[in-house]
Amino acid sequence: FRSEALSGPQLVASLLASSLIGFDHGRLISDTASSGVLSIAKGVDGSTQSQAEIGESRLSVLPTVSPPYPPELLMAFLQADATHSRCCRAKVTDAVGRDYRIIPTTMPDGSPYDPSTNDEIIRKVISSELKDIRNFISECNEVVGFDATLELAGLDYEAIGWAAIEVIRSPDMKVRRLSHIPASRVRVLHGWKGFVEKLDDNKFTYYQPFGDKVVSKSRVSPVDGSKEPFNPREDGELGVANADWRLIDRDTGEPTNDLFRSANEIIWITKSHPCTIYYGFSDVIPAVGDLLANANIRDYLLQFFEHNTVPRYAIIIEGAKVAQDVKEAIVSYFRDHVRGKAHKTLIIPIPAMRGEVKIRFEKLASDNQEASFNETKKNNNQGIMVAHGVSPAIIGVNDAASLGSGKGLSQAEIYKDRIIAPSQRRFEFPLNRLFRLGLGVRVVSLKFNPLDIRDLEAE
Repeated sequence: FRSEALSGPQLVASLLASSLIGFDHGRLISDTASSGVLSIAKGVDGSTQSQAEIGESRLSVLPTVSPPYPPELLMAFLQADATHSRCCRAKVTDAVGRDYRIIPTTMPDGSPYDPSTNDEIIRKVISSELKDIRNFISECNEVVGFDATLELAGLDYEAIGWAAIEVIRSPDMKVRRLSHIPASRVRVLHGWKGFVEKLDDNKFTYYQPFGDKVVSKSRVSPVDGSKEPFNPREDGELGVANADWRLIDRDTGEPTNDLFRSANEIIWITKSHPCTIYYGFSDVIPAVGDLLANANIRDYLLQFFEHNTVPRYAIIIEGAKVAQDVKEAIVSYFRDHVRGKAHKTLIIPIPAMRGEVKIRFEKLASDNQEASFNETKKNNNQGIMVAHGVSPAIIGVNDAASLGSGKGLSQAEIYKDRIIAPSQRRFEFPLNRLFRLGLGVRVVSLKFNPLDIRDLEAE
C-alpha cells in the first residue's frame, strides 16, 4: 500500500525506515499498540461476526470486510523477530516445502479408488490426468515455480493467517498459471462475492473466488436459479461444450463478456479461528506481547552499544550555580565525545563560589540489567515457540524443550500430528479442487509426503 492511501493503524508502509538496523521498531510498537492487536491478545471480544468486520473497511468505499487485525503489522513482525521468522519458515517447509505424490484416490464417479481394478479405461484416465497435472505444475509459473508459489502462500498463511493464490485460465477454460499475491494486499468482498487488491493511485483489481468463473451449462442452483460451478464428475469434460463463462471486469467488478478484460480467480486459504468468518488468525497473535518485548530489548541493546556501552548517568552538582556554557559542554561531551571514543577525560570547569562544591555521577541503570534482559528474551522466545507449537530443536535451538511430556522423538510426533499434518490437509484440499475444476481431473490427487521424523541411525 502507498502510505498516503491509508490511515490509522494500517499506515505501516514506512516501517522500513533508515536507522541503524534498517527497521523502525518504534513505529512498529506504536502502530501495534493502536491497532487493537494487543487487546485481542488480552481477551477482549474480537468476534468478527459484528458490524466491525462486515462494515466497510478503510481500503475503499467498496463493501469489503475488514480483517480482525492489520495484516501489515504481522508482516513487519516477520522481519523484526528471528524466532518468529524461523518458526514460520520451519512450519512452511515441513508442510508444503516437501515432496508430494500424485496418485489415484477416487473413481471417476467420486467413489473411493480400487487399487485392484484392471479396467483399461480407468488406467488410461489415470495416465492422462497424471500427465495433465505434471505439465501444469512444470509450467504454471516460470518465475519461481509451483513449489515456491506454495511456499510464499504458506508463509502468508503462518505469519498473517490467510493466503491468496491467483489462478489464470486460458481461453479453453483450463487453468494455465498460478501466482502468489501478498495476503496483506487483498480484502474479501462482503458475502464472499469476490476479492479486491489495492494498487497504486487508488486503483483496484477485482478477483473472483476460484470456481465462479466457469459454470455448468445444464445445472442450476435450487436456491437462486443461478448456474452451478462446473464439476467434471457431473458435467463431463471441461470445455465450451459443457461449460459457460461467468465473467466480471477486473477494473470495475461489473459483469462483462470480454474474456481478456475479465478478473482472474483467487484460491483463498485461511487458518481457521472462531473469531473471524472471512479471514484467518495467525498462531502468533497470543504472543504479540513477547514480540514487542523482544523488539524493545533489541533496540535498547543496540542503543547501548551505539553509545560505546556507556551507562546512562545523571551529573549532579551541589553548591554551585552552573553557567549555561558549562551545561552545554557537559551535554556535548556525552553526545559527541563519549560515543565511539572510550577512556576520554571529562573536565568540568565550575565558577568559584563560597562554600563547598560537590560533583557526582549517578548511574541511572543497574549493571546487571543486560543479563536480566537476556533472561527475559529467552522467556519471550519460549512464548513465541509455544504459540507456534514448535520446539526449540526444530528451529535449531539447543535447549530443553517443553512441548509435550517427552523429548526428542515424542516431541517430533506431536509436532507432526498436531501442526504439520493439518497444514498439509489445508493446502491439499484447494489444490485438488484446482485440478478438478481447472483441469477436469476426476481420479488422481496430490498428497504431500508426511514429515519423516524417524531416527534412521538409531533404527
